[in-house]
Amino acid sequence: AWKRAREAQAEWERRGLYVVPQPQVVEAQQGTFQAGETLSVALLGSTNPADQRSAHDLCAEMSLRWGREVPLVDELRDRQVRLVRVTSTAELSAAVGFPLVAEPGSQGYALAVTPEGIVGAATTAVGLYYASMTLSQLVRTKGQAIVIEAVHIVDWPDLQHRMVQYDIARGNTVDVTYWKRWIRELSRLKINEIMLYMEDDWHSPSYPFLGRPGTLTPAKAAE
Repeated sequence: AWKRAREAQAEWERRGLYVVPQPQVVEAQQGTFQAGETLSVALLGSTNPADQRSAHDLCAEMSLRWGREVPLVDELRDRQVRLVRVTSTAELSAAVGFPLVAEPGSQGYALAVTPEGIVGAATTAVGLYYASMTLSQLVRTKGQAIVIEAVHIVDWPDLQHRMVQYDIARGNTVDVTYWKRWIRELSRLKINEIMLYMEDDWHSPSYPFLGRPGTLTPAKAAE
């Protein structure tokens, strides 16, 4: 597995591609996907609000990188990005059009980028979100066109729980707006837990003598 990962990393670096964290299985394909005039995203097989958010997040990321609107649409179109929610590994393989070398699991996904179109598929909302975030990192621009290298990806986390620690002690303030942005960015890197390091850092109306000014409160935690 380590040798395979190193070989994949070397190939990605040679092609100028970087994804964090690096996917488990990466197989470079011939050609590129290019969109010079219009591009859309379609969500198939799901009305789940979480999947809708993933699709909208992908549209926003691609629009930002391209400088043009990438809409979420209801109909299938040629040369399109499609996010597909499936119910089994067999359906996952059929959706992306290539055999899977491993079972991605509940947080995994598969992604196929071809010159004709792009498909990201997963069996869970978490997996579909991770597929969309990996795809967003692959987007490059060339002149007025979006260009994405053709590739097959199968990915899953080695650890079910992937945590970072955030230190709010020693005079650090708790800025809810910053926290929300920080959590969103961490989730795009497939971090799924946060542990707070706290000392005198909880101010409750029931115990007003505890907790320094500007620290965590029940209202901030709820938001």
